Amino acid sequence: MTDTQSSEEPFATEVTVDAGDRSDWSVSPRIFGAYVEHYGREIYPGIYAEHLTNNSFEPWCFERKTAERSRLAYDEDEIPEHEGIAYPWQPVGDATFETPEGGVHGGDRSRFQRMTVDGDAGGVSQRVPLPDYRTAEYDLSVSVRGEGVEAVEARLTDLDGEVLAAVEIPVTDEWVRHEDLRLELAGESDVRYPAEGADGGFRDNSAPHGEYRFEFVAEGEGGVDLDWATLLSGDAVDGKFNPEMLERMEELAVESIKWPGGNFASHYRWRDGVGPLEDRPVSEAPGWSGLEPNFLGTAEFVDLCERIGVEPMITVGWWAEIGPEEAADWVEYCNGDPDETEMGALRAEHGYEEPFDVRYWEIGNEVWGPWQFGHTADPWEFAGGSDERAGVDAYYDAMTAVDPDITVFADLLDPGYTRFEADADEWAEALFAEVGDRIDGVDTHHYNFGIRRSDEDSPEEWVEDHDADPIDYMETLVAYPTQYERELADLAADAAAHGVDPFVINVGEWGLYPHLGEDWPDIGMGTTASAAYTAGMFGAFVRQGDAVRRASHTHMPVKQFPDTGGSNATPLDPVAQVQRLYAEVLADGRDWHALGVEVDGPARTLPELGTRVERMEGVPYVDATAVVDDAGEELAVFLANRNLSEGATVTVDLGPDAADRSVAVDTLEPTDSPHDQQESRSEPDAYRIDRSTETVSDDGTVAVELAPSAVARLRID
Repeated sequence: MTDTQSSEEPFATEVTVDAGDRSDWSVSPRIFGAYVEHYGREIYPGIYAEHLTNNSFEPWCFERKTAERSRLAYDEDEIPEHEGIAYPWQPVGDATFETPEGGVHGGDRSRFQRMTVDGDAGGVSQRVPLPDYRTAEYDLSVSVRGEGVEAVEARLTDLDGEVLAAVEIPVTDEWVRHEDLRLELAGESDVRYPAEGADGGFRDNSAPHGEYRFEFVAEGEGGVDLDWATLLSGDAVDGKFNPEMLERMEELAVESIKWPGGNFASHYRWRDGVGPLEDRPVSEAPGWSGLEPNFLGTAEFVDLCERIGVEPMITVGWWAEIGPEEAADWVEYCNGDPDETEMGALRAEHGYEEPFDVRYWEIGNEVWGPWQFGHTADPWEFAGGSDERAGVDAYYDAMTAVDPDITVFADLLDPGYTRFEADADEWAEALFAEVGDRIDGVDTHHYNFGIRRSDEDSPEEWVEDHDADPIDYMETLVAYPTQYERELADLAADAAAHGVDPFVINVGEWGLYPHLGEDWPDIGMGTTASAAYTAGMFGAFVRQGDAVRRASHTHMPVKQFPDTGGSNATPLDPVAQVQRLYAEVLADGRDWHALGVEVDGPARTLPELGTRVERMEGVPYVDATAVVDDAGEELAVFLANRNLSEGATVTVDLGPDAADRSVAVDTLEPTDSPHDQQESRSEPDAYRIDRSTETVSDDGTVAVELAPSAVARLRID
């Protein structure tokens, strides 16, 4: 068979675990991190349970550096603009509209929504998906004034206009804040989000919200002014957090959260997100477009982390508009003594006397990418600065002068990224040479796309050129983590050669987002094929755990929100269950050490594919990782079959000392095909998890059957 052809028959593999080859370092549970960013609907309502968009009726920001996501639950071209109405609000009935300057919320250039009626009923509305599967209650707050009209009605309707819940709000000639007005639905909507699909980009199960319209309607003769309208789900924890998200974070043993991005971090100004909500400005969000209401700011992020019991990590934008002083002020706001520092005193003034004690910080996000604010292709400028702006060295010095105990990471161009103007090897060289004596580690991002739709080549052409088939292309992506492990090891060795010690790698964003040929089978997040890839990545992190101390999958299904991106995940997606299999062991509070493992079995060559996969020979179909607890009492072995066509019989040799020991085996395997998508939110349908108890034989071995794309965990008492 050629380099690119998959095995055509079941095969056998032997995995030998060397209990004497034990790492002196323990595996970090922080490889089970979460990454959250203010884009799409991820924060509102994914984390902060707010369901209205453009709450303060400000001019919408249509500018974006990245065209992939909108702040809206619907495509922009489906929502028309109307003169005098704040986008994406829409007209209802018969009224005239304007958005004068002023109001009660939004910042120095705030506006509000004015609607004038002349004998008929009219107002503004917006289409909102609501989590009616979870709660029927929604709490409205809004500031209102007007004249000539006694009341304005706030209501939820179905898409045909039938009123399902309503509340009357009195109108006076002065601004009055009305809070926690309850709107209660009688049941779930018959129309589920999205009511209309868009080129197959939506998956109904990913965000099973009901479809509604929210309206403000007045009747009579006169005008009504509206400002700062919020609609929170009635089950929001502490009036702000999405309870489903909190539950998922705990279920998947999330150990750390990185915020505020991502691309959003590149232009985020932290002062916009501190202090009382009523005093916070509404900011433009040109990275992804739209407006940022700043409801989720620094204090709320720290509160979120404390509620889940995880560690916060903050990314500071590397942009001339921000600079080292602003970064240092943020550190001081979080960690400064209120009696001795200006920013610590400001935090106390905002109601937080005790420091937040944020220990982990990052400088810059993908600054090598032209889609970033603050972009540069010159790694030496990033590391050491230029005449135009300060470098990482100045940021680090300023931030650690405020708090010398913080851990600071610098943004790295991933070694596997070769499609950008910047050079990955030179980027690492610049960081290690210029600031290797300062930084504590690097943050790198790695996504596997295959041949992107924007590339000159295509998946179909690649298959034809390599005398291959679609499965060959997909297996190359699924088995790629073996190559990525080599890149991580080389990066750590490069740091050591430059005397950077200690050295920590944070894989701050990662995931498989395959670009496939038309009508090809799938290997996306809802498939067990993607689960096998995920297992391989966790295996790489564990085996390279001396350096890889943190990681966060970009779309691990811990947040549920309606979104036009189509990449949301059902909580039962196989990738989540793989994280659970690993985290139940490695994040159980004990110290776990990596063990030496040898794999003897069929292997394949990874051919060059796109711009991120280089040719690599001898990549085994079966990925294997082994760990032992600190006391040496329990072993765990993780296995993944990256062959998407054939099953494997894997014999694990634990050594004669393990004879007669009990082995608990949990195997995640496809119900039918590695390419089937998980559809149900209530039970597995694309996969099953088989559990059995085996006994290690007299010769110290135990055998496991792995279907194509199956992942297994063996726990040896």
